[in-house]
Amino acid sequence: MVFGGTLVTYGTATAVVCSTGAATELGRISTMLKEATNLQTPLTRALQSIGKYITIGIVVIAAIMLVVGTWRTMAETGVAFLPALRETVIFAIALAVGAIPEGLPAIVTIALAIGVQRMAARRAVIRKLPAVETLGSTTTICSDKTGTLTRNEMTVQALWTPRGSYAITGVGYEPAGQIRNSVGADLTGKVPADVHDLLLAGALCNDATLVHEGGTYQITGDPTEAALVVSAEKIGLAVEAVRRDHARLDAIPFESENQFMATLHQRPGDSPRLILKGAPE
Repeated sequence: MVFGGTLVTYGTATAVVCSTGAATELGRISTMLKEATNLQTPLTRALQSIGKYITIGIVVIAAIMLVVGTWRTMAETGVAFLPALRETVIFAIALAVGAIPEGLPAIVTIALAIGVQRMAARRAVIRKLPAVETLGSTTTICSDKTGTLTRNEMTVQALWTPRGSYAITGVGYEPAGQIRNSVGADLTGKVPADVHDLLLAGALCNDATLVHEGGTYQITGDPTEAALVVSAEKIGLAVEAVRRDHARLDAIPFESENQFMATLHQRPGDSPRLILKGAPE
């Protein structure tokens, strides 16, 4: 069972669509986001608590005033209960209305707006006013730098074979660079057989693809595997054509438990070849 919107990290499969739209897991997430309620900040909780206590206090005081005022009016003037109650209710309502702090929301909003303005001057934009108070009480902020300081592009820079070590120039996913031996001589036009076999194995035991679109090179798959594909392209190997010539017969996808990936290929006019890549141990 697979979910729409997720990323397949390794292996191959065939899936049958059983749900679409809002019936999918991604659709359920979208529905939950629409139904999500705003979280309360410490400031909004404190204001609600203060408002509750003020309301209870006003109701209690107004009730006491209503009872005492009605009793005193009846005792001093000798009027009946209903006229005395009617006269005292007006004063009780006036007390309740006058005790309500109508200016409290306005004062809080003005204070938060000033905080937003001061933070905006420091290049910190706040979308919701209550967040100012919460952010102001923060002691530690943890941020993720992935994709900000780095480009998430892997590049093969060195090769080691039983015959010696080699260096590869170029950065990023553009297949432009040179193959140099240990003394710095350019071997791009006459790549040694050991280097050719090594990069060929890296391109075959691989699920990443390199695509040239809009003047830039983009990858599909793991960045580390894409780096192996790019390095093979740098020595003139047409990876897609090579993969067609060496048809994959079977594969063991990479898993952290095994720390390796293995593929079995049919070589033109020769016996099948097993290629393994992974951790040296």
